[in-house]
Amino acid sequence: MDTVKQGVSRNLSTWQSIKDPDDKRCRLIRYDTLADKYKIIVRRVLCNGLEPWEVRAQKKTEVLSERSLSELLELVLKDGYRRYMGLYPAEDTTRIAERKQKCLARAAATVELIGTYIREREIKESSYAPYKEVVEWLNQDGNYDFYFPKGCQYLPCNEIRLKEKVTLRFGKVGKEPVAITEVIKRPREGNKSRDKFAGDAELMAWIAIARANVDNSGTPNAYIIRKIQDVCRIVGKDVPSNSWLSQVLVSGKMQYMTAPTRFGKGTKQASRFVPYISMARAMYAGDCWMMDATRVNFIEHATSDKDKPRFLFVVVVRDAYSGDVVGCYFDTKEDRWGYVNALKMAYKSTGYLPHTLVHDRFPGHLADEMQSVLDGFRDKGVELICTHEATGKALLERWFDTLQTVFLTRSRYYYGQGIRSTRPYNHRSPEYLAKMRKRAKAENWDFEAAWQEAWRRIEEYRQTPISYYSRKRLDLSPMQLHEQSEKPHVIRVEGWQEATLFWATKVLDISRARIEQEVHGKVYRYMIYDENILYAYKRVAIRYEESDPSKVMLFAVGADDRVTDFFIDELTHTDDIVMYGPDAQKGRLAGRMEKNKQLQERIRKDLEETVSHASMDPEYVLAMRGLAPKDEIESVQDAILYEQMGVSMAMEAQRPAAHKRDKIAKSKASPVPSSEGVIDPKSFVNNSYFNQ
Repeated sequence: MDTVKQGVSRNLSTWQSIKDPDDKRCRLIRYDTLADKYKIIVRRVLCNGLEPWEVRAQKKTEVLSERSLSELLELVLKDGYRRYMGLYPAEDTTRIAERKQKCLARAAATVELIGTYIREREIKESSYAPYKEVVEWLNQDGNYDFYFPKGCQYLPCNEIRLKEKVTLRFGKVGKEPVAITEVIKRPREGNKSRDKFAGDAELMAWIAIARANVDNSGTPNAYIIRKIQDVCRIVGKDVPSNSWLSQVLVSGKMQYMTAPTRFGKGTKQASRFVPYISMARAMYAGDCWMMDATRVNFIEHATSDKDKPRFLFVVVVRDAYSGDVVGCYFDTKEDRWGYVNALKMAYKSTGYLPHTLVHDRFPGHLADEMQSVLDGFRDKGVELICTHEATGKALLERWFDTLQTVFLTRSRYYYGQGIRSTRPYNHRSPEYLAKMRKRAKAENWDFEAAWQEAWRRIEEYRQTPISYYSRKRLDLSPMQLHEQSEKPHVIRVEGWQEATLFWATKVLDISRARIEQEVHGKVYRYMIYDENILYAYKRVAIRYEESDPSKVMLFAVGADDRVTDFFIDELTHTDDIVMYGPDAQKGRLAGRMEKNKQLQERIRKDLEETVSHASMDPEYVLAMRGLAPKDEIESVQDAILYEQMGVSMAMEAQRPAAHKRDKIAKSKASPVPSSEGVIDPKSFVNNSYFNQ
């Protein structure tokens, strides 16, 4: 024993220490790798002079004499088969090859057990009792399928075939025993007839073309097999068997190559052969919003047009981290306005914009109105992701299933899942649906009742702890999770910026201190009483909510009527004043006139302040014509034109010409100047020289 321990501790090449499969804490010695001098020591000290396998056989004989065949069979199939695994090396490193190796070892161990049991108990070779006992135990509680799964059933579960295997292994009168590897082996092992077909490139090409062809997407494999065999007979090739062609068609390589064209790219069947990508969830609330629409699985509701019942649709904006529904909109169709309103609700309910917004190519996503909203999000720093696959927003797609199976089923108007669902509980019975429609008609089931019922179920989801319907041990509801989460990556915006994101936009002219537009057949007028706006802008952009155009916000426009985010003012709609009749609004008329009077008074004061900077009457220079210098006449003409256009111009530059003007007036015997030191232009009208 000391010699064995020293060899292990020194880690010599002739000693191999391996773990005990029964107890991983203990180490064992591999006997077949020891030198002869060490084998002698092991036999003398540990095995009482016997070989190790002789010791195992001796112990096995003792066990057989104490236990029944069923108990021994269970022990062998659970653990005793391992010593036979070395006889059946795995073909490769895949799990299927490892499973086949174990099943071959179990079958060999079972045959060895039955033969040894019969010899130890001296049972007659003609007796079928041991074999029946084995078959009965294998058929109990699915033992045979558990230890020998489909495709690896190398042990026959029939007493006659089982007896043939045991007799062949241990021999009978006049015949020698056969090695266990010749009795239990893989079917068709050593048969090379299939290799010639596998190496035929043209044959494999025919199979791939037939299976990958879109026209054959719904064709069964049996039909393709017959066609391939017919082609082989026509061209003179060896005809492969049905089993070989079936194995090729269901092989992993053929399925991976032909699944996208056979089932269609992006379908559920084709996705089984697409590599899986593990995606981490959002870390904080507001990191990502996912937006999509779906039909609410309620029965159709009545409309004003009784011949056209409608179904309810909902557009949902859902936070990827918490799962909270931050925005939704109900309608009888899916269009761009539903998505705009759902985003508007999400912004108002949270007060922020997300870091990322994921949406699909919904109806109207390329319309000008929707692109204007998405451009507004992009300008504020939101990252937009447009996906054309359901996997791009898988969290939201799975949530629709949760909403149906957990919460919508509580409603008595729920008719079941979609038509593509294969679950046994996907639809209600026709009798129940007829009864439901009759009750809905009696209860006046309309659009108002439908969306309120759907909103009630969504609110139940928002306030229900996640652990109630999920394996996640989280006792917080989605609403609580969203409120308590940090939001380091959200985008905060001002309240007035809501107009730049969701409101409709028009570019209009300012005429007579007002802006006028028509929405839904009604004319809306907005008065402007700020002279600074009237001075600076002739054309502005307005943003307004289509549902309530009574309030608009003014924004400046740039070149080519490009709308900017420069906010000017907020205006409200002013109704027309009733002048006659018992409802005459004379008080409003007086107030409106007073506002106009105040505006005109402020404009008059601006004019007086602008004119006060002039040192002479500009009409004087125009009246002088040829008597005054040309530059003075042109400068005065410019001043008058600027004044007519509402632009003030300082007259200080004309002061130096006053002295020169006085000299010209004296030399021509001009009239006496006025008391203010400025020549009165009206005096030139009666001047004889001027009249000439």
